[in-house]
Amino acid sequence: MVRLGVGTRGLAAVDDPQRLLRQALDAGITLFDTADIYETEELLGHAFAGMRDQVVIATKWGHTADGPDGRVSYVRKALTASLRRLRTSYVDIYQLHVADMSTYAATALREECENLVAEGLIRAYGWCTPDPARAAVFAAGPNCATIQAPYDDALLPVVDEYDLSLLCPEPFGPPVRLGGRTPLQGALARLWAHCPRAVALPRVRTVADVMELAGAVTHGPLTMRELAAVRG
Repeated sequence: MVRLGVGTRGLAAVDDPQRLLRQALDAGITLFDTADIYETEELLGHAFAGMRDQVVIATKWGHTADGPDGRVSYVRKALTASLRRLRTSYVDIYQLHVADMSTYAATALREECENLVAEGLIRAYGWCTPDPARAAVFAAGPNCATIQAPYDDALLPVVDEYDLSLLCPEPFGPPVRLGGRTPLQGALARLWAHCPRAVALPRVRTVADVMELAGAVTHGPLTMRELAAVRG
């Protein structure tokens, strides 16, 4: 089960980001989350040229320089541009990036996403929203796979009912200090203990960050005893 990905927002500012992305893949991290406004889609396209089948790419649409664009007609235009930058013929997870979209508009967008799945342009889709009611609208689609939001217990009934993954961008709550884990590894372990469907999306800036994250996967989630000790 995938527990961990890399959030790429701001990655363009680090030294040699393509090398860092490949090091993350070498460390066993296969999910990479981006968006058409992050200026990192091209980085992913270059970094994983010739290795597309080894990675899971999640990107987003909906934000533009002129504000949110919730038109159905815009979805395909945005996706075409993302595919070009990513140097790929498909996106694994295509996510609506407007958290407060009306449910009426979101339903139409969900149906367009189903069309894109049928055409092979995306494998699955999701919505970046912390609102359980909105999340449930997208979740009703047969090929909805994810909700992206900071961890919140209120989202758990939706992800459980619809068999979704909860993509959690940082932060992950306060650090957790336990023997054998760094504070970040402890925080990730607590997240996974709370929600086995959670996929953490921390950002990386150095090779040391990559290795720390890989170590978090090796340690796995907190046990019930460890979780109780943290709560206590």
